[in-house]
Amino acid sequence: MANLTNLSFPGQVSIHYLKLVSSQGTVVDLNDYLIEMNLFEDMFANFLHGQIMLSDSRNLIAKLPIIGNEYLAFKVETPTLGVPIEKIFRVYSVTDINTERDKSTQTYILNFCSVESINDNLVTIYKPFSGYISDVAGEVYQKYLESPALISFANNSISIDESKTQPLGVQPTKNKIKFLSPGWSPAKVMNWLASKAIAQDSDAADYLFWETSCRGFIFSSIDNLLKSDVLMGNYFYAPPGTLNTEDIMSKLFLAEKFEVIKFVDNLENYNRGYFGSTLSTFDIYKKKFIKYQYDHVANYNTFTHSEREESVPMFTSDTPVNSDTFKKFYPLNSRLFTGVKDNFIDKMPEIFGRRVSRLNEISNFKINITVPGRTDMHVGAKINFNYPDSTVKNESSESGLDPVLSGVYIVSAIRHKFNFRNHMMIMEIVKDSIKYKG
Repeated sequence: MANLTNLSFPGQVSIHYLKLVSSQGTVVDLNDYLIEMNLFEDMFANFLHGQIMLSDSRNLIAKLPIIGNEYLAFKVETPTLGVPIEKIFRVYSVTDINTERDKSTQTYILNFCSVESINDNLVTIYKPFSGYISDVAGEVYQKYLESPALISFANNSISIDESKTQPLGVQPTKNKIKFLSPGWSPAKVMNWLASKAIAQDSDAADYLFWETSCRGFIFSSIDNLLKSDVLMGNYFYAPPGTLNTEDIMSKLFLAEKFEVIKFVDNLENYNRGYFGSTLSTFDIYKKKFIKYQYDHVANYNTFTHSEREESVPMFTSDTPVNSDTFKKFYPLNSRLFTGVKDNFIDKMPEIFGRRVSRLNEISNFKINITVPGRTDMHVGAKINFNYPDSTVKNESSESGLDPVLSGVYIVSAIRHKFNFRNHMMIMEIVKDSIKYKG
């Protein structure tokens, strides 16, 4: 784990710079205007976005002017970590403009997003691609999405540092692709590639494409995240007023608020194809119809789960499955792309059911926790979360922890909240299994 022992208080943050660059190149330091900044990252979203709330007594909004086409550049960091959040964004709108009681101060919100998100809205791709899906994903990112991540403000001049870009971490795939993009945006191509990918070292077909706050972009399977041995912290919840300690490290991993936002809903699971699904294919050339059925209850142990040891699913072994309750039709043409071994078309019967079930499984159980901020925390990371058992110790909970709510989770979304002094995180964490036998 990174060095966090020298903090003065949990959630301590340093804002190295926070600058707005107008469309005319005028640079404004926003430190004097800042009320609060929020940065959002989500494993199921392609790009970062955020909001910055300003208090303006100098009529900056009119004098600059701010019209929703500016660059926002900032670098924030948890002291002693050496892992900053440093990036340039584009402002795309101004909202919630209000005049305060003194009649000379305005508050408003600048809404911003990644530069890559703006580029994604400007590019359409009409181009054939072929090769391993992971290689094609790297090519699409490099040619159409990769953008400078930093602005230099040296010597009172502004320049975009073309050498500093967001990296893309790619998990290799075993299957290939050959297709023609019909004018899709780069992100749509990346999402489509993710939906057709099978991991090189497993049968996982649960790839996603997302941006993190401190590690760039990631094209990876959920299964790969769950295989990681790295835990980014051992967090715990204590009811308000029950933790009597001045130890900074203890407070750093304390969840101040806790909320279950999604609990298992088996009626919904049937409707969404979690337990089973059917893919019906029709080969237009061969005039051949084939029906493939997938049973996730029978295949649960094929995949990696959040509880790597003694993993127990959030369903019983005798859960009834009718794969026909969730069906999809997929047309094929065996002569459309010839000479391509392991093409995605041939693998769709393997991909469809696994992907539907796994994406449902990782979204089945979600909680929100509010914790002190760290700039090295990112979506896709694994943490351990401990929740106290609300009953007297018994055979099912010898450790004093709730056997269902406690365990290993993936961080699926984070709202980073910054002001001059503090950094808080509202983290959405998810898991697909429990470590409990009852």
